[in-house]
Amino acid sequence: MQAFRSMNTEEVSPLRICESAAKNFGLTQKEFSEMLLLLKDGDNRLFERIFLQHFKESVDYLRRRDGASQEDAYDAVMSTLLKFRSLLLRGKVQYGNLRYLFTRMARQDYQRSLRRQSRFTGSEEGPPDLMDETGQLFDEETHELLSRAFSSLGKDCRELLRAFYHRHRSLRELAEEAERSAPAVRKQKSRCVATLRDYFYRIS
Repeated sequence: MQAFRSMNTEEVSPLRICESAAKNFGLTQKEFSEMLLLLKDGDNRLFERIFLQHFKESVDYLRRRDGASQEDAYDAVMSTLLKFRSLLLRGKVQYGNLRYLFTRMARQDYQRSLRRQSRFTGSEEGPPDLMDETGQLFDEETHELLSRAFSSLGKDCRELLRAFYHRHRSLRELAEEAERSAPAVRKQKSRCVATLRDYFYRIS
């Protein structure tokens, strides 16, 4: 990934600093650097800032720009959050225009899903293996955390996510097999993804 050139906030005007912060989840370069160090020590406040500042905006962008459904846009942005965390921890992201970078990654994730190059790979017996924007699997530590989080899900959630992501079964097909409505199955899947996310954040 192309890294963004860092800015020396001591050499620019307050207006430029404000403009720069607006492009970086409301953070100055100094604040970002400090929160990044805390993230590496297990403090997730930087992650929470990104979620609060940019999650809904990215979902709305995918729906507006690419015509994505609420569900697909949500999944793409949630996947990007996990990818972004991994990249931050590996020093692959630098201060510059983080909002643009995050949105671009979310759109790439959504477009890959449209080409049926799944966001998840792996055997049906295991958890989904999230891939980063280069198509490479996450690092071993992140994958281990995801595996632990997936194992904490209930049986129904594990089976539903495997069917949807591994076997590429549509929600309509799954609803018909379970003799349930498609909206009900869609809500269940969203809850399962949210629970997986919460478990992941809790143990990371």
